[in-house]
Amino acid sequence: DFEAISRSILVDLKIMSLNQGASTITQQLIRSVYLNNQKTLARKVREIVLSIELEKRYSKDQILSWYLNEVPFGRNAYGVEAASQTYFNKPASEVNLAEAALMTALLPAPSFYSPYGPNKNLLLQKKDYVLERMRQEGYITRQEMEVAQKEELQFSKDTTSIKAPHFVMYVQQYLENKYG
Repeated sequence: DFEAISRSILVDLKIMSLNQGASTITQQLIRSVYLNNQKTLARKVREIVLSIELEKRYSKDQILSWYLNEVPFGRNAYGVEAASQTYFNKPASEVNLAEAALMTALLPAPSFYSPYGPNKNLLLQKKDYVLERMRQEGYITRQEMEVAQKEELQFSKDTTSIKAPHFVMYVQQYLENKYG
């Protein structure tokens, strides 16, 4: 999306900071597998070149499949299978519509939207938004959306054992505030 990339470059130049994003799924895959998260022009150029090459050689479905098997969902869960096991204690093939929408809602910021953290309500609102967009795009009916929005989700027990929770949460909050 050259328009989005151009817009983000202009905003970054205007505010003299590399804060804007304009990454496609292909670019996010390239960054997470082959590059790093450093916000440099050189990294962004490499990301774009590699993304163009990847899209020439592979279908969108294949790229999406790789992405969904590599992307972090939080709680050390990389990929949709690990996420479904982590959050719902079941294989990805058995998740229902509401659970799938919730995992989708986690993608932009898995730590922030964690169902075990203070922003669980925001995650549930985002899940409902995902379902609404699915309805608008014609992937589900209004009735399917309403049923999934009303469904009470059952999360797996949080098995993370923290020896010093107050300190860990303080450091986690500090890092999230500083680095996002």
